[in-house]
Amino acid sequence: MKYMARSSSAQWLAPAFLLTSIIPSVIFMVFATSSMSAGTTLCDCVWIASAMCRNPGGIRWHRREWQLLGGALLILTLLFVHGMLVDLWFGSVNFGRLSGSCVVLLIMALSAYVIALRLLAVAPKSLASIAHFAFAILSIIGFSAVAGLPSVSAAYEKPVIVFSEPSHFSFVYLPILIYTVATTTRGRQLLYLGSGLFLAVAMQNLTVLIGVLGASCLILRRAQLLLLLAVLVVAVTYLAVDLSYYADRLVLSGDSDNLSTLVYLQGWERAWLNISETSGLGIGFQQFGFVGSLGTVVEKIARMNSGVSLNLYDGGSTGSKLIAELGVLGVVLILMYMSVVVRGVKLLRREQRLPVARRDVRRIFFYSFIVAYASELLIRGTGYLSPSCTMLMASLIAVHKLGFADRRTAALAISPSLVSSPAQT
Repeated sequence: MKYMARSSSAQWLAPAFLLTSIIPSVIFMVFATSSMSAGTTLCDCVWIASAMCRNPGGIRWHRREWQLLGGALLILTLLFVHGMLVDLWFGSVNFGRLSGSCVVLLIMALSAYVIALRLLAVAPKSLASIAHFAFAILSIIGFSAVAGLPSVSAAYEKPVIVFSEPSHFSFVYLPILIYTVATTTRGRQLLYLGSGLFLAVAMQNLTVLIGVLGASCLILRRAQLLLLLAVLVVAVTYLAVDLSYYADRLVLSGDSDNLSTLVYLQGWERAWLNISETSGLGIGFQQFGFVGSLGTVVEKIARMNSGVSLNLYDGGSTGSKLIAELGVLGVVLILMYMSVVVRGVKLLRREQRLPVARRDVRRIFFYSFIVAYASELLIRGTGYLSPSCTMLMASLIAVHKLGFADRRTAALAISPSLVSSPAQT
């Protein structure tokens, strides 16, 4: 599947890229869907359809693409077989949910491949423009929410215009913030991170705050970080923030009466119970909340919430869901992902030693999404079938292709010297 890069076709990428992250949230809020999978599937299908229509030569499938498609179908088949084994062992597997989720996952994978190719086809300057456009719009959305602008739905307690809660806003805002900060001058870095901290404090959301602080530690030097923390202290004092909000969420104990803390704990408690009772097999793809023990924290949440469970199917964090459903394989996947995150952190920090004009815009862009997803995996998540997961897959594909291109270039550079070198006797 190859694209012919055209500068004119890059103009629509900026709004399309941003809307891919916003539309699923809007559909989730307006139509009160159970997750973002419906909106994510819609956007992913549009990307695939766009690839078929806008490419002047059409989509050309080569041997590599057929191999990748075959690999994806094999993975989905194994997920279904895994679900059958779990059903034979424990029962209660929801095969309708399993089958539907596999179809959505395949659509996401195809869309991620299309997005990766589209973004790789544009010039680095155009890629920067796409990110800067998204950062400007998301900043406007964030500050408008703080100013009291109403959201698209009044059914949520702390909405952010087109996001149902600040955490969902963070999933979209954080990778763009990391990229923007990583590709600008020191003065602007402090300005952008300072505005991000202001939003986190004004929104009173721990996920946003941890994300911005993590981005600050990732990019800034020690002296600049201390200056930014001083700004945070001033902002907290000026806004008269109730620090007990954050303190309650940082006490990770089953004795806590904070629902957000309990939601987080119940996900990891169930992950431990499910992986233990299945001897490492897991309870099956998208079966969190359907198969296996629910634990004691869920019961406490129900007692405190008039008998209603919270985050029963996503576990509060994507990492706990992944471990519970895929068992030991889930742990391995998380470790593999974290190794890529470490590589991304090293690259982002290494690029800060270079002048802005010499920084690798493409790698910074894609690694920003990979690194930012760690907050969704470990702190607060919405499940696999989300726009941030589509972007994670697209970024992983793009990083792999960039690495392959570098290796091929290096091999071509070495080959002539080998041919021209005298024979060794």
